[in-house]
Amino acid sequence: MIKRYLFYVEDDVADFQRLDQYLSLKPSLELSRSSVQKLIQSESVQVNGAVKKARYTVKVGDAITVQVQRVVRDDLKGENIPLNILYEDSDIFVLNKEAGMVVHPACGHYSGTLVHALLYHSEQLSKLNGDSRPGIIHRLDKDTSGLMIVAKNDKAHRYLAKQLERRFLSRKYLVLVCGDFPYEHLKVETGIARSSKNRKMMDVVHDGGRKAITHFLKLKSFSRMTLLEARLLTGRTHQIRVHLKHLGYPVFGDPVYRAQRSFDTYQGFSLKRQALHAYFLKFIHPSSKEVMFFKTDPPEDMLSFLAK
Repeated sequence: MIKRYLFYVEDDVADFQRLDQYLSLKPSLELSRSSVQKLIQSESVQVNGAVKKARYTVKVGDAITVQVQRVVRDDLKGENIPLNILYEDSDIFVLNKEAGMVVHPACGHYSGTLVHALLYHSEQLSKLNGDSRPGIIHRLDKDTSGLMIVAKNDKAHRYLAKQLERRFLSRKYLVLVCGDFPYEHLKVETGIARSSKNRKMMDVVHDGGRKAITHFLKLKSFSRMTLLEARLLTGRTHQIRVHLKHLGYPVFGDPVYRAQRSFDTYQGFSLKRQALHAYFLKFIHPSSKEVMFFKTDPPEDMLSFLAK
């Protein structure tokens, strides 16, 4: 479905702001600067009725129209993509997502997502989380592997979402960070908001933002690296990665939040993704009310790296 947006440039816009920068800072678009540039290149953006380059400097009074392809439920078709399903019944799936798989359709990812795989696997998925996210209660970043729970019906979705809100649905991660993490236990509580400089990134903010709480537990120290357990009490976008960058111990291999001087290789070995794996999940089953636990080892790339 094509969705159209109209923006009028007001006098509070900074001087010399480029067209791509201006649009990437619009929350309603939810697009990164690179995604905006692709729209501009495809002539899906017009200024006062004319196509402009990304470098065009916006001016007070400009009328900017943007056309964006948005996914709706009728657009989605199941795709025969293998899934590692650990548990399934009439209410839920529990699956082990592989690294590299996008969870739901978004700009630049209109096929090959977990949602496409779920639609192929099952005709029953909850509808509470919008047209493009059937069944999805919580998500993992594309290059984060591990456990997810998916709802097959709206009743199960509501029950599990309530547990997530009340912090009973427990999620724990294994994460390898750059540096010698100095704390045995640490609770981090901050505000997190979308970065004003890069719409694909999140930042810790001191005023405003959404409350984000992460507990860290040191598991093992290596030379210049530390293996941690991270337990989420909230579920903000990129929360673990943002908190660790804020502390000065970025996730090893993270292409977005790594510190400028952090390393991508270690003694000749490297990972092609952030070393982050959702290894533990606990929740109450929506029908049986049984407490359920799931645990999974990291995938081979992370296990092999840890062994070396």
